[in-house]
Amino acid sequence: MKMCVESNRKTAKLISFDETADQKNWKLVRWIVGLSYALVPKTKGVKITKLNEENIKGYLCTPENVQSKDVLICIHGGGMLFGSARGSLGFSSDMAGKSGMKTYVLDYALAPEHKYPEGINDVYKAYLQIMADNPDSKIFVTGESAGAYLSIVLTCLCIKNGIRKPAAIFPHSPVIDFSGTLDRSYPEMDDTVLKEGSLKAIHKLYCPDYNTKDYRLSPMFFDRYDQFPPVIITVSGNEYLRKDSEKLYELLEENGIKTTMYLYHNTYHGFAITGTMAEESNEILEDIVAFMKQI
Repeated sequence: MKMCVESNRKTAKLISFDETADQKNWKLVRWIVGLSYALVPKTKGVKITKLNEENIKGYLCTPENVQSKDVLICIHGGGMLFGSARGSLGFSSDMAGKSGMKTYVLDYALAPEHKYPEGINDVYKAYLQIMADNPDSKIFVTGESAGAYLSIVLTCLCIKNGIRKPAAIFPHSPVIDFSGTLDRSYPEMDDTVLKEGSLKAIHKLYCPDYNTKDYRLSPMFFDRYDQFPPVIITVSGNEYLRKDSEKLYELLEENGIKTTMYLYHNTYHGFAITGTMAEESNEILEDIVAFMKQI
């Protein structure tokens, strides 16, 4: 993990978020991040198919020996501003190989060109199509950062709309509050990616004209957590969004939902998707796979 932390620090000099995030050249940032993610190795024995359907854009990772009819959906992170399904193929192919499940990794509309709720709508439409294409399958959903936020909002929408919800979700370093309600000050905070003031800047680019206490923007205000599926949360003890994970865990626990939270120190925002490149993240993903197989 030490090597991954150091690498993350170097990359963060180019793509870190602070109160000036709304002034960045996001097309350039996307190119830099895409180049970085392209270096992450894809798992051998997993076939990768590009999807460009009306409702699903991204990739499908299919292991050579499919061991389950159930499916996994991966939603990439990037603050609703960058990231891509292609850039998440290292993580999603790893999950496909570990689980033996077909694994979808989704693209969705990014701000500032495409503001709220376009990205949410893309993920919701893709989920409905995947559910229709796999009527007898359990559907699991995972994502990091913005992808973790989207996995939670997707679950809220399913509950609100009476749609079959995911069998379980696995948000890594989610944000659940854009309203500024949560106190995110920590003496030990050392987040290389998200810094104080970053969410205000992201808000300007992603959802400037909306009520930030709407559950689709700040899912901590959702009123039906008693209907959530099981959840496994991972978060770095050093990161700016630590309080979001702790609050989510608290809400789920209060409502009797089976919930586990992995809190690791000396890591970084979204570290869980590092996968086999670090012992800590590989352990978490192995546990998630074992949990899916139990369900």
